[in-house]
Amino acid sequence: MQNSEKFVEGDPEGDPEMAVITAQARESSSEDTGYSFVHGRITGTAKDVFLGRAWKSSPRVVYSYTEMDEIVHPGGWSSNRQPERAETVYYGEYKCTGKGVTPTTREKFVKQLSDAEAEPFLVLDYVQGTKWLLPPPIKEMDAKRFEGNEVYALAMCVSILLFAPIVVSQPIPADKSQVEAWFNGIIKPVKERGKTLDPELVEAETEPRIIKVMQGGGGEFDTITKAIESVPSGNAKRVIISIGPGSYKEKIKI
Repeated sequence: MQNSEKFVEGDPEGDPEMAVITAQARESSSEDTGYSFVHGRITGTAKDVFLGRAWKSSPRVVYSYTEMDEIVHPGGWSSNRQPERAETVYYGEYKCTGKGVTPTTREKFVKQLSDAEAEPFLVLDYVQGTKWLLPPPIKEMDAKRFEGNEVYALAMCVSILLFAPIVVSQPIPADKSQVEAWFNGIIKPVKERGKTLDPELVEAETEPRIIKVMQGGGGEFDTITKAIESVPSGNAKRVIISIGPGSYKEKIKI
């Protein structure tokens, strides 16, 4: 997650160890999951906020180039009252700044990462960038297709799973002002690469099927789940699910 601000509000009557930002649920070091936060900021009204707690046995979370206000707990992280998890967690910080950054008071299981240790969390390979692509909406017909859709980006999050990327493993730069140039330099624009490099999609229909989801009516379906279930099993054609504004509380598996 890049360029995000995490504003944490405290609950004076709640459990003091429940003021946490993450509770990543990796259960084994062999699982290829985890959170990487880059160029963000942590602020809020809470006190003694934990960057993460060990909900499961082997969580993996890294903060890089993150500005942390003094609301962060001096220890930084919580073993979730299960001391044995200190041996299996992977909690790291890399070149973070602010009053909330206190390496000398951090829990012993927290890693202050070296350049080499941090690099895997600063490249698109960490989010399996070789399997998907975020194509900018530079084609006029694509722009018109989603005109007026306030959640265009969310719709693209569903559709990008059907694209193939052009990515190289260059770390996100430390200078926040250079991030956009970095991204543009490693993702080839749609006009340069054509519609897709996936041979199966090349053989598919030129025009995709567009399924509209609208909670208040006006779409084919009112839930994302129903829209996904409407795609036939074994489908080899390109499908875009356009999601209208609203709050969707669904568990989705694609």
